[in-house]
Amino acid sequence: MDRLLIDVAKNRIDLQVANTMGTSKQVDWTMVGRSDLGGEDRFSVIRGSGDNFVGTGTYIGSPTIITLKNGLLRWLSFNDNGENSDETIYRCQR
Repeated sequence: MDRLLIDVAKNRIDLQVANTMGTSKQVDWTMVGRSDLGGEDRFSVIRGSGDNFVGTGTYIGSPTIITLKNGLLRWLSFNDNGENSDETIYRCQR
């Protein structure tokens, strides 16, 4: 991951990757409350101490949790049965 933007006031998290396998374009994942993708997503961000935070809600209709603690970003997504369908961990640096 190349860039992480967190806006607690707007309940928004942006994860950006400049290049990824299979594409030469930047890839963006934006977690925010919206209704423009054929569903209605809700997302909230809560700041912890220091740079730590937790974001939770739905992303493209799937339950999603993102946490940042001690420089580790953890992104969990769940399927309709409540099972963990995807887990990604990134090490973040300032």
